Amino acid sequence: MKIEEEDGANESYITLLGKLVWQLVMETEGFWARLMQAKYYPNGDVLSADLGSYLSYTWRGIMEARDALGCGWRRHIGDGLLTRVWYDAWLPATQTGRILSPWVAGQEDLMVADLLEEHGEGWRNDHLNSLFLPFKGERIRSIRISLCRPRDVWYWVAVKDGVLTVRSAYRRIAGMREALEVGGASEWEKEKWLWNRLWKVPVWLRVKLFFWQLCSEALTTSANIAAQVQGECSFCPLCTICFESSIHLFRDCTFSNRVWEGTGLVEDECDGGGSLRDWVESRWREFGCIEHALFMMGCWALWEHRNKVIFYSKEVDPAGVIGRAMNVMEETEGGGFI
Repeated sequence: MKIEEEDGANESYITLLGKLVWQLVMETEGFWARLMQAKYYPNGDVLSADLGSYLSYTWRGIMEARDALGCGWRRHIGDGLLTRVWYDAWLPATQTGRILSPWVAGQEDLMVADLLEEHGEGWRNDHLNSLFLPFKGERIRSIRISLCRPRDVWYWVAVKDGVLTVRSAYRRIAGMREALEVGGASEWEKEKWLWNRLWKVPVWLRVKLFFWQLCSEALTTSANIAAQVQGECSFCPLCTICFESSIHLFRDCTFSNRVWEGTGLVEDECDGGGSLRDWVESRWREFGCIEHALFMMGCWALWEHRNKVIFYSKEVDPAGVIGRAMNVMEETEGGGFI
């Protein structure tokens, strides 16, 4: 059943499913949790599970709720045995909770336990200094470790006691929507019409939130990371020719141009000037409703592929990005964006 997004219906739907996600995370020994694990994520947990090829609306809804509330999950570090350094959200006082810098070769499966002193309540400074930038190492050192070394547990950052409630989840979703619609009015006031229409495009909620980050220049591109830590910008992982910035990755990159050609959204010749926001606004005015959805899906699929190239050494494949965007579009037309 397709849930319309007017009057907060979609937020309520996602919120209730988010409560189910919380139960799957915290009540792992329950019958329902063990049944879901056996069917959908036998080798992991619900927070690391993939959507897969399952057509169940319940499972798709659970995955949508998990991704929509994803920035709110955090691992509280006890013994560090259950927390993966590069994949799990365990850093406090950060937007995503994850380590965003590339890992060192051969350390892909590093656990937080490997960073802890064997005895005592401190961190191994030699590991922190060799693996992380100084500011990241200091943030990790600020995490206090108990001498009792209990198991790592998940908690919800939106409330003091760490327990997800329907109210706190709804407020988080509603806040994201409000931020998306306002779009930072002081800077985007003249383009407010774009934000008012963006939320109504029939795509996955995760795609809308991603597109909001893209237009807000909040993606962790090499240029954005370098600006934060005053480091050097690295080359684009898709073309390996130019430095990676948002405008390059989605507009100027030869790889992305092949993707836009494959989707039918051929990028017009430009002089390479203008900001990312100018480009998005110009493309938005040119397209109709269907093209809006495909444009957002294409950007999302490009970013997903870029991450797989960096973190999983996936082979660069324009056809794969096009196929991914088209497949998700077909699911959306069938009401699968909920």
